Amino acid sequence: MAALPFAMRIPLRVAHAPKPIRFAVITDLHHGLAPDALSRLQAFVDAVKKRKNLDFVMQMGDFCYSTPESRECVDLFNTLPHSKVHILGNHDMDKVDKAAAMSFWGMPSRYGTHRFGGWRFIVLDLNHFKKEGKLHSYDKGNYFTDDATHNWADQEQLNWLAKELRSDTTPTVLVSHQPLGFAEPGHAIPPEQRQVLDIVEKARRDNPKGAVALSLFGHLHVDRLEHAAGMPCLCVNSASYF
Repeated sequence: MAALPFAMRIPLRVAHAPKPIRFAVITDLHHGLAPDALSRLQAFVDAVKKRKNLDFVMQMGDFCYSTPESRECVDLFNTLPHSKVHILGNHDMDKVDKAAAMSFWGMPSRYGTHRFGGWRFIVLDLNHFKKEGKLHSYDKGNYFTDDATHNWADQEQLNWLAKELRSDTTPTVLVSHQPLGFAEPGHAIPPEQRQVLDIVEKARRDNPKGAVALSLFGHLHVDRLEHAAGMPCLCVNSASYF
């Protein structure tokens, strides 16, 4: 990985070692909220342009509000010539719905698979909240509500993930905005994460060559590494430290 605010080596559990890849990651920029977000994005863009042989660039959510004022943010990001991977974060739907955010960024689908250099990157959309037993997609800030639990995947996506993880033997990185594999101290992993991790664990047993080797996410605005479901789970800090 490149352009992270820290450097570390993380052993990955893979059945066979594909060729190394290089990619740049940014998350939780919060353009429209953090006052210096654009200058921080400029610093990221400048750093990425100095890197050689990057396979792609990935932003992992809480990027911008996708309003007219956000155009400067997306335009600057798009000056990078690399292939780009987008992930939806909760605050990306504070003012618009998912379809509008995706259209603004040029993101083809809210979840899916991207392949680079013998690796499979599976992008998830965990932007749903559950209230009174019903699941709701994040939409124009509707998730700011009491008596709800957050960061769920919908059943359609869970079914797709289970099938996708059985589909081939490509080593896999699982990417989301919200964490997977993190629990509060002294507590079990919460159910919205557990339902995804159960699929990951079952897929590892059924198809070990295509198992998830790493879970990568942001959202918490910290540098943190944990292990769950037989894989390292890495949280990347906020680009704006906001």
